[in-house]
Amino acid sequence: MAVLSHLSSPEPAPPWGLFTGINSIIIAYVMIVVGTFVGTYLLGENPAALPISWLIGCALTVLFVALSRRRTPTDWEAMRMQSSERTLVLVALFSLGVAIALDILSLGVTRQFLPAPELSSLNRELATPPAWVAAFLLMVVGQPIAEELVFRGIALPALRHALGAWPGLLVCALAYGLFHQLAYSAPTNDPVLTWYGLALPFLAGLYLSAVRVYTGSTRAAIVAHMAFGLFAVLKALTLVS
Repeated sequence: MAVLSHLSSPEPAPPWGLFTGINSIIIAYVMIVVGTFVGTYLLGENPAALPISWLIGCALTVLFVALSRRRTPTDWEAMRMQSSERTLVLVALFSLGVAIALDILSLGVTRQFLPAPELSSLNRELATPPAWVAAFLLMVVGQPIAEELVFRGIALPALRHALGAWPGLLVCALAYGLFHQLAYSAPTNDPVLTWYGLALPFLAGLYLSAVRVYTGSTRAAIVAHMAFGLFAVLKALTLVS
């Protein structure tokens, strides 16, 4: 009941509007596209090319947020970057359990045990140590910081204030799922790949948004996302071993 009460509570108006929230998601996607072009151009067929490319995109996204939102203390405070160390530890442990539960759900729905789309290129032939290092940095550092700053730090408060508590949360999660489908997955009509590329990120986005709302901390959402990324890397390692 306490969780539902938090999720149903109105969101205070952030110092930016709905347009800024939506625009931040679009810019984040553009940054991933730019990073992909730069990384693949520089590295070519290197197995680490894609994770490094997406890392570049994440770094550009963080730079965009830093330049656009840290200009005033009010903006940074409104992004809810505060949290206690104890809360973060509990969030990390609980989020690891949620990641496992969602993976079990995915296995039940699809009857297939697949890696995250970002890690699908790391098969037995291409799984070099540098590629795994790049993948770890992408999933556990790059994506959690960049995506949570944009989706839970900027977009979520704007969407919940403009659309309402629950509609804003759902729209943010849907935008997160679409972002992952477009940025990290190849176009496909395969329902299994669509589940892993779109539906599963949507569910993860719901949880991460709930963490941000319940704790009042975007930093907690970043830590939760890090736990998800760590589980994804460990899972992918088991699939290629």
